[in-house]
Amino acid sequence: MKRNIAIKWFKRIDSTNNEAIRNIDDYDSMTVIAAESQTAGKGQRGNGWYSEAGMNLTFSVIVKFEDFPASEQFTVSQAVSLGICDYLRRFGLEAKIKWPNDIYVGDRKICGILIENGVRSGSLARSIIGIGLNLNQTEWGTAAPNPTSLAAECPDGGPYFPEKELETLVCDIFSRLDSKDNAEIRAGYKRKMYRIDEFHEYENKKDGGKFYGKIIGTTEKGTLLVQDREGAVKEFAFKEIGYII
Repeated sequence: MKRNIAIKWFKRIDSTNNEAIRNIDDYDSMTVIAAESQTAGKGQRGNGWYSEAGMNLTFSVIVKFEDFPASEQFTVSQAVSLGICDYLRRFGLEAKIKWPNDIYVGDRKICGILIENGVRSGSLARSIIGIGLNLNQTEWGTAAPNPTSLAAECPDGGPYFPEKELETLVCDIFSRLDSKDNAEIRAGYKRKMYRIDEFHEYENKKDGGKFYGKIIGTTEKGTLLVQDREGAVKEFAFKEIGYII
């Protein structure tokens, strides 16, 4: 292992992001907080994140910054997403990033990311990076619309041991976060985007209409760029576009 990783495990907790925020001054940068079970796991759009106890990885990474422009904070999300894709490639899976930072295998979601940033005086002071990666779970009921897991996608079917897999995954994430080449991070993210340069149907949440378009990338601030069939490029912020899968 390339570095010493401080990992604090909880048997049961409300959410690892909540724990990080509550006690942010007590944790060093690059500390990992993990839990076997969360009672109030957080997902994007205010949704909960459901994970069967002990079956998957639910954890948060605390990153503290010095002199990091707030205008470049989307590169944190991009780097973390790429690190997770690097980890999944170890199992022969070519994962894609569904903007802004869901990780997909095919048309199914294997990992969700929720980043809560703290900005001070125009600089990014810290990021709390919450990650839920499905390892062993193969049944979800109706709690999630299109989930998958490492066990469901890999021929050997597991089981995968959370503590062991967490150390490997975190190393891959830290390797990307350590990169100083933001241009390469942005380029790598674009290459791995789900549906990049393909025409698909989307819902425009701003007017409720549906349209066909192709994702052509993102802006530096992280908004999504989609080109319609007439060649016009539309820009979408978070929650302004819906994927029709």
